[in-house]
Amino acid sequence: MPALDYSLTVLTQVLIMAILTAIGFFVTKAGKFSKKTAEDMTFVVFKIATPAVIMKSFIEVDFTADYLAMIAMAALLALISHLLGLAAGLVFLRMKHCENAAVYRFGCLISNAGFIALPLAQATLDAESVLLVSVYVIVLNIFTWTIGKAYFEPGGKLGIMNILINPGTLGVMGGLVMLIIKLFGMPELISDTVNAVAAINAPMAMMITGYYLVGTDIRAALRDGRLWLVLAFRHILLPVAAMLLYRYAFGIGTQLLCAAIIPLCAPCAVIVIMMAASTGGDQKTACRMASVSTILSVVTMPLVLTLCMML
Repeated sequence: MPALDYSLTVLTQVLIMAILTAIGFFVTKAGKFSKKTAEDMTFVVFKIATPAVIMKSFIEVDFTADYLAMIAMAALLALISHLLGLAAGLVFLRMKHCENAAVYRFGCLISNAGFIALPLAQATLDAESVLLVSVYVIVLNIFTWTIGKAYFEPGGKLGIMNILINPGTLGVMGGLVMLIIKLFGMPELISDTVNAVAAINAPMAMMITGYYLVGTDIRAALRDGRLWLVLAFRHILLPVAAMLLYRYAFGIGTQLLCAAIIPLCAPCAVIVIMMAASTGGDQKTACRMASVSTILSVVTMPLVLTLCMML
């Protein structure tokens, strides 16, 4: 697909996602979207809809030797991307009187790949590429519940069950079941059901995001220079640096490159709010960061992904 056509496709999908987010925002403002509703919908997205997206890819993709090699490379690139985010977060350790370092470092490390990147890939890329983005989600969950959790709870127990039972691993396990069924012929009843469940992923994820935007003090966020440094890393510096590294140092092709960059240029993960709330961290800063990052991504993601297609 030409870069301009892809840019328009991405922009269209990002605008659709922004509208869905706005629906969640205004429904919350109207008092019809409670915290309990958001928590229940998050469970459905994480444990049912997102795994269905991955399972759908398993149904549609033919697993050749070349594609398996591409999956392995996608895992390596996802690891490198998170190491870059880890390195970027060290900047905040060197700053004096940076009480919110855990929030800022988490923002550099963990993107909203499950809520934003996977639905966007689902709308703009083919099934093979969606599965490659899913590999990133698996790696992201490992970092979220090990290093990310350690930012807020130094010396605390690792979330082993969260590492093992997360949207990525659930999707892969379900996908392997789909592969076995494919050997004997995939019934339309199963494939159509998986497709239907996968289709609710993006709308629900974006409306949940809209819920978290309510009550955010945007003015306070605009005055937070450290927050803007996180956003510069998250939206521009990290994805562009990784893009150039993967393209020119590793010789990565366009399909895999886009699959690696879409989740990397996604906004800061909403889960940072829950992490901060559960550990006594600065929930207000976490909410500001996730909210402003989500709004900013409407502009930055199409620009970064257009550049990705042009390389």
